[in-house]
Amino acid sequence: MRMATSMAMTDPLHAFFHHHGRQGWPMPLVATRYTVTIRAGLAAVEAVRSFRNDEAQSIEATLTFPVPVAAVVHGLEARIGERRLTGIARPRNAARETYEAAIDDGRTAVLHEEVLKGIHILSVGHVPPGQTIDVTLRFVLPLACIGGRATLRIPLTVGQVYGRSPLNEADDLLVEGGAGMAGLEVACTDGSVSLAGATLVDGRATVPLNAPIDLAVTGWAPRELVGRNAPGLPVGLRIEPAPAGTERLDIAVLVDRSGSMSQPVGRDGLTTKHGAVREALLRAARLLQPEDVVELWQFDDRVQAVGRSDGRQPWGLAQLARRLGQPRGGTAIGDALAGVLAGAQTRDILLVTDGQSHDLDVARIAAAGRRVSAVL
Repeated sequence: MRMATSMAMTDPLHAFFHHHGRQGWPMPLVATRYTVTIRAGLAAVEAVRSFRNDEAQSIEATLTFPVPVAAVVHGLEARIGERRLTGIARPRNAARETYEAAIDDGRTAVLHEEVLKGIHILSVGHVPPGQTIDVTLRFVLPLACIGGRATLRIPLTVGQVYGRSPLNEADDLLVEGGAGMAGLEVACTDGSVSLAGATLVDGRATVPLNAPIDLAVTGWAPRELVGRNAPGLPVGLRIEPAPAGTERLDIAVLVDRSGSMSQPVGRDGLTTKHGAVREALLRAARLLQPEDVVELWQFDDRVQAVGRSDGRQPWGLAQLARRLGQPRGGTAIGDALAGVLAGAQTRDILLVTDGQSHDLDVARIAAAGRRVSAVL
């Protein structure tokens, strides 16, 4: 007697992808609201994110989001019905252990971490079925003031901070963000405020989550702000625009021309990162004075001097910018900085790059006695 058996060959991920593709998992993040209060050059921002569990079992929601690099986070709280949880700053490992212990015990907990400068992760564990959790993050930062124009930018995606994620591919992040919307409320007690790309109506607007919030403030004047420090003692703060500099420029500009600089930027997708840098140099050339000295360098796997612009040269920065080569190759930042430190005659160095390198001898750079700044 012969027995015939049959076995169904099933892809173990079929059920996941089938459910995810046809119906989609319920999205835990259901609402985002920003409240911005601007006083005398200081912006206080409150970001409220609402997570709702529409599944039959408790879930853990994890969200990666940016915070302005110049901001200071000073408050975190979560509301679940009538309960309020208040965040306490602890060392990273201790905070992680406390959070995981609460999850293991079946208790609701919130963990906020800064994994990279300006990149934060919010974890909300054990959101009960049918419940909504409102997580509030508070931070402050000064307005940026350039050429008499005061602005505030609040990035809403990782890509608006780094251009692309600086992580390894295995740990990479979605940097563009979704197409959702957020509520925005702005109050300005000194001067008037406007919102780029939209109109504030009674201080309110709805903004997309895949574009930065760009605010401009006009008509404000510096004054002293009074508050209290952690022990409760009174403190004063005064924010003023830096005076316009009269000292001549003496700087080497080191431009990244690696392959990733060919990626498009902007909403039109027509300009590359490298093209945007070159356009910025062309604009800057119109602001230079005859006594200013600018050396232009470029790098990929190797570093190269493009030229020097000063009162003794027949060409200026604009001509040098047009001589920049097209993007190619890798991003050897450490070798490039070493080459400029050895070859440039300038006092300052400005690095313009979309990359990140761990191959840097920071002690050697510091010992060179040159001021090194970076534009990401």
